[in-house]
Amino acid sequence: MVIKEQSVHNAANLSLWMVNLSQVMLTTSGEESTLDLKARHHAIRYAQEVLKILPENVKPINIEQLFTEIPVLGRIHERKMAT
Repeated sequence: MVIKEQSVHNAANLSLWMVNLSQVMLTTSGEESTLDLKARHHAIRYAQEVLKILPENVKPINIEQLFTEIPVLGRIHERKMAT
């Protein structure tokens, strides 16, 4: 529990900094919500971990396709495709 004055200031400033950072990340990533942004970064991390545990003698994998398809699995909002 944060009860000291300096600890409260630190927690409040960190919270505001994270809000600002997430807003910047939303504008640069093109995601619609913070939940979509969070799901995207979780999925990228999962893909990285899966690639680490795959055996060496596996057939070639298109990594770019993997990193574009996996992050959409946990999305809340459906991404609109350009026509």
